[in-house]
Amino acid sequence: MTEGDRERLKLTANFLNILAAGTVITGGVAPLIAAIFQTSVVSLAGGLLGSLICLAVGYLLHSAGRSLLRRLDR
Repeated sequence: MTEGDRERLKLTANFLNILAAGTVITGGVAPLIAAIFQTSVVSLAGGLLGSLICLAVGYLLHSAGRSLLRRLDR
């Protein structure tokens, strides 16, 4: 693997990690807070369900980025 390939791999993993963080914040935390403080039409149960789904998607994206970085050890 060339140095350029290694850098592309790092950038891709970093991009997936940023997507994971964005998904967790905007889709996981924000709707739940809005439901708790009753600032949206989403019920608490709906906010919790949406938050759990987004947290799971964020975790999967983060895990995909980590698995890409494991290729660097080879």
